[in-house]
This record gives sequence, structure tokens and C-alpha cells, in this order.
Amino acid sequence: MATSSTQPLFPSEWVSPGTHLNLMGSFKPGMVEVDCGLISWAEMIIVDSIEACVIEARELIAASLSAGDMIETGQLVEEWDCQDRLGEIQMRKSDVTVFKSVGIGLQDVAIVRLTFFNLLSGNFRMIEKCSPHIAMMIFEAGID
Repeated sequence: MATSSTQPLFPSEWVSPGTHLNLMGSFKPGMVEVDCGLISWAEMIIVDSIEACVIEARELIAASLSAGDMIETGQLVEEWDCQDRLGEIQMRKSDVTVFKSVGIGLQDVAIVRLTFFNLLSGNFRMIEKCSPHIAMMIFEAGID
């Protein structure tokens, strides 16, 4: 989901076992996409930045999650690269999992850089798929 809603979009009871949710719209403590019951029910909470999510992600704050209750995407990549498997991270088909992104400026910069180099190399298919936010960053940088 990508929304700036201030209220949960649906009750947690609507979510079936085995569901994965990508939550990437709310990025301020006043915004929320799902209720804290769903966050509490989830077996795994993966985040873009633990440091940012503990102060910006209302769903996680309301569910009283601590930094130790979340897994940062970089940790997953490191475990996969180092062990050729996910080590201690075990999942069942019935697990509800959540990825929460509040947005990291450095990620935006990396995407703009990649988009710019694709533009220079003539790879327009990738650029057509970029978000309006990224397109605006490219435009503001004087790359049009």
C-alpha cells in the first residue's frame, strides 16, 4: 500500500494467514496504513530503517515495537550473502509478514542517480516506470 492515510485502511481481520503486506505510504507519526493489531499479529516486520521507523511509523509505534522486533532490509541481504541462506530467519506459509518503509533520502538519491545514468544510456523503459516523486527530483536537478 502507498497512502498518506491517517486511519487504518481496513481491519486486521481481513488479512488472511500467509499474507505479505508492503506498507510504504505513511512516513510521519500522524499517518497510518494498518491497525496496530495487524502489526502485533505479524510474524516478521521488515523495515527500510529501524532508526527511522521507531520514530516515524505510527503502526509500529502504536504496537509498541522496539528496534529488536524489526529486521532491517540490509540485515536480510547480509545474511543471505554471507550464509547463502537466511540463517535463523524461518518462515511458514501461514505467517503474516510486513515490510514497512518510511523512505530514506539516500535511497531516493540512489534511484535518481540510476535513473539519470539510464537516461544518458538511452534506457527509457526504466525511466517510464519511475515514480512522480523521483521524476520531480530529476526535473528539479535540471535533467529533463
